[in-house]
Amino acid sequence: MPTCKRLAAALLAVAVSPVAGADEPSRLSNWFSMDAWYGGVRLGISPIVSADGEFLGPTQSIYGGSPTFEMDDGHLYTMTIGRELIDGLRLEFHLGQSSSDSDAAGIPGTDTRVDDVFGFQAEIESTVFLANLVYDFDYLNWPYTPYLRGGIGAARNAVDAQLSVEFNSDIWLGTAFEGQSVDDQPFSEGESTEFAWNVAAGVRKSISDRATLRLEYGLLSLGDLATGVDVNEDAVR
Repeated sequence: MPTCKRLAAALLAVAVSPVAGADEPSRLSNWFSMDAWYGGVRLGISPIVSADGEFLGPTQSIYGGSPTFEMDDGHLYTMTIGRELIDGLRLEFHLGQSSSDSDAAGIPGTDTRVDDVFGFQAEIESTVFLANLVYDFDYLNWPYTPYLRGGIGAARNAVDAQLSVEFNSDIWLGTAFEGQSVDDQPFSEGESTEFAWNVAAGVRKSISDRATLRLEYGLLSLGDLATGVDVNEDAVR
């Protein structure tokens, strides 16, 4: 099946994490103690989403020249739990919901389809689970604590999409497509479970004895996915 790449979403996130004491996280020695764990929520936006969907199928393979569509407008909501392993090193588990969409119109084709005009509407929803290691630079004695985070996990991706095409290119002369257009032709829903990873850098600051505020920027990869096929057995990957 064709796949739709969804890679390297730039994330700006803010999190507030209740913790058990003045330090984050608690340094209690008992791993299973609830007081040793902390939790929080993360709200993020994706001002840059490096992703694209390429139109492929019988229409493309026979006549060639379809465009590439870019996705945009992403956000991410995440719940986090974590604890400290050793001084400066934390383990965190993230469960989140990510979405991106595209409402591209008036995109010209290429090659033999250069005069065709494409429109593409799509919504991508992803549920992602990540296991992360976080390293805090506490020894710098700054009022804000810098940190680095990275980890791996899995993403369950789903996409709904519709395609519009105006058949204006010379290859359609004398055919049933000449001068015709197709509006909002849906693809069947595509779903897949993919390997996911993320890296980020940020700073955190205690705002009370039991809470911290974080600001971070990073990259999130949610893997590949594809639409199902439409009535012409075309798809977007």
